[in-house]
Amino acid sequence: MPLGAQVELLPLLEISALAPDSSAQAQLQQRLQQLQQPNRYALVAFVSPNAIAHCFAAMAALGLQWPTTTAIAVMGAGSRSTLQDYPTNGAAIFAPLDINRSDSETLLQVLDLDQLRGKEVLIVRGQSGREFLADALQAHGVQVTQVAAYQRQLPKLTLDLRQRLRHLLRGDCWWLISSSEALRGLMKNAA
Repeated sequence: MPLGAQVELLPLLEISALAPDSSAQAQLQQRLQQLQQPNRYALVAFVSPNAIAHCFAAMAALGLQWPTTTAIAVMGAGSRSTLQDYPTNGAAIFAPLDINRSDSETLLQVLDLDQLRGKEVLIVRGQSGREFLADALQAHGVQVTQVAAYQRQLPKLTLDLRQRLRHLLRGDCWWLISSSEALRGLMKNAA
């Protein structure tokens, strides 16, 4: 506690695999099969460590390996670290140069958008999320396909969670909320 603050972690979203027989799972499997086609995707962009972990788990379940000719893009240090746990077979990896900023905006600065123009990029993400990267790539003439590799949901509002929320909402505290989806979940559960 360098600033003398007491910190409490309060997960507002739960991350889980896609339902085995869902259309989202079938679509992920289809995209991973397409990834095996030479030069199908010029780049695969992972939006988070969760996207990486769930994508590579799905690949392993299908008996697939990462194609050496398909470059990878990640948003930040957490994703880069997670990616080290999986076999990428020497694929080129792009990540923001500024370790203090790890977002779509800084990732775009290291991508050769002229080289990607007219080619297809696969964005691996959760079932919902920010559209900035997809929109920016499309604005530069890149064909974008997005696929969900995991899902986020609100945690079950247990008695313990309800009590923790009430305690924190009544207290004099600062909140650091990592996503708009988490904020919506907090507002729903706090109501």
